[in-house]
Amino acid sequence: MHAPTQVPVLSFPVRNLLEVEAQHDRMTALHSARVVRLARRVGRALALDPSGLRQVALVALLHDVGKVDVPREILDKPGPLDAQEWRIVRDHPGHGAELVAERPETAHLAASIRASHERWDGDGYPDGLSGYGIPLASRISFVCDAFDAMVSDRPYRSAMALGAALDELEREAGRQFCPTASRALVEVVGPPWRMLGRPRRRRSPWRTCAAPAFSAQRH
Repeated sequence: MHAPTQVPVLSFPVRNLLEVEAQHDRMTALHSARVVRLARRVGRALALDPSGLRQVALVALLHDVGKVDVPREILDKPGPLDAQEWRIVRDHPGHGAELVAERPETAHLAASIRASHERWDGDGYPDGLSGYGIPLASRISFVCDAFDAMVSDRPYRSAMALGAALDELEREAGRQFCPTASRALVEVVGPPWRMLGRPRRRRSPWRTCAAPAFSAQRH
């Protein structure tokens, strides 16, 4: 049996970054805390060693820290973003990487924070990385980030049902998401759904579709 999922012991620079993030947007900070719990479960499912688990947890915890530079009116906008607003949002992984790079204790996380919104198929941002060119910690954080966004209410849409979100993870594995990380997340999240007595038709996590129902853009 696994030990209870815990946020890693945090150094002062990490706590400082999280406090800045929470002061700017509490909902983003709460979202990041949920993402780190999912990411650690995925990391354990992939048999990462303690160092790898810590890296995954810290990247997941800080993946949105660059949103401190995104105005609240954009973060809270209930409708679609315009082109200018979308450019500002797309800059936040780079800003986050700069913030962690400024602190010696977190500088080693910069590349993974910058890549934390890259997609497996190369359609992510800010650099259009793809496949195994994306650090593993970033790939795990990205799929956990997307899942939590799907099952949470956002200013611009209501939460998806759990079953629909799990289906989306399977459908978008190999397109938006790393197939290995996506499959692991489905496995660690899926059992409680099955225990509720709501059987789901299983599909291969490598299956893709022409038009995804969920686009991992604003999470």
